Amino acid sequence: MQIRDSLLQIAILISAASNACGSVAPEDKDRDSGKPDAKADATQGDAGSDSGPVMTCTGCGCPLAKPSATVTPPQACQIAYYVGAGPDCDTACAQGDGGNESILRCQLDQDYVNAYAATQGDASRYVAGLCPAWSSSVVVQCSYECAVGGRRTEGFEDVPQRAGVDPGTFLAERAYLEAVSVHAFATLEHELAAHGSPVGLRQRARKARRDEIRHTAMMTRLARRYGRPAVVPTAGSRALPRSLFDVARENAVEGCIRETYGAVVGLIEARTSTDPVVRRAMQSIAEDECRHAQLSWDVGSWILPRLTAAERAAIALATKEAVEALARDGDPRIVRLLSRRVWQPVAPTS
Repeated sequence: MQIRDSLLQIAILISAASNACGSVAPEDKDRDSGKPDAKADATQGDAGSDSGPVMTCTGCGCPLAKPSATVTPPQACQIAYYVGAGPDCDTACAQGDGGNESILRCQLDQDYVNAYAATQGDASRYVAGLCPAWSSSVVVQCSYECAVGGRRTEGFEDVPQRAGVDPGTFLAERAYLEAVSVHAFATLEHELAAHGSPVGLRQRARKARRDEIRHTAMMTRLARRYGRPAVVPTAGSRALPRSLFDVARENAVEGCIRETYGAVVGLIEARTSTDPVVRRAMQSIAEDECRHAQLSWDVGSWILPRLTAAERAAIALATKEAVEALARDGDPRIVRLLSRRVWQPVAPTS
């Protein structure tokens, strides 16, 4: 199954209706020297304009139609207790959101956060109802909770919790995910070889690993260009190779679902970013991610017939849960279109 055309069609549909976000000019205007990449170089070109989106809003960390709100001190106390979420966040930020069902996040004014933490003292966990004395209203910044596609792997922590919705933070998180994907494809190649896969699949996994090394460098430079350092992932202990079932489950969730979703996001960003450097970088990355998503489906097609019926059912359930998680935390428009055009017809249920 060739999925690139389907992913591009979805990206075109979403691009036509996407909101703008991240309209912040780079803080670091310096350019790296060196020969430009033939496809796209993330260090050359003009700085992003502050009049348009640096990255397209696709549900992850993007401002709502109501990007900020004012809440009462009791509401602020509840938002702080729920660590930036909870029912009062929904009440404050959901208005004007057009019915989007993504999880919302409220970032409280830092002065209030400091006062709340001081009131809680040295408690090992926050105490409900223990609020600071606060006489005025509190401003919150509203955004969607973050869900970025990308291939993760066992032994690595997920993308660090975002501290804001500025482009630099977003790009730094993307650099982290690209770095994790380097390890994910190295693991995939190793385990495919251990389980006797066709040579072609292993060669494609090796090429994908090289792609992710390049992606990591590109996104790291872009994050630095916007004044944010990238975080380097560190691996925990893990035993390799894993069982064929474990390989298949990770491939289904991280490749067939998350990486396919991430490929669409990249295609959208390549079409809509007003920063030409970001746009060129994402065009290069998105083309690679489409091939990586195709590899995931092809790996699944090779593995699934070699599993038991119970194992295939377990993978189908894990796949379903991964789609539901993206529907909650990501862009539900992308999830709906992928579910109709890509995921459902080839879901690993047989």
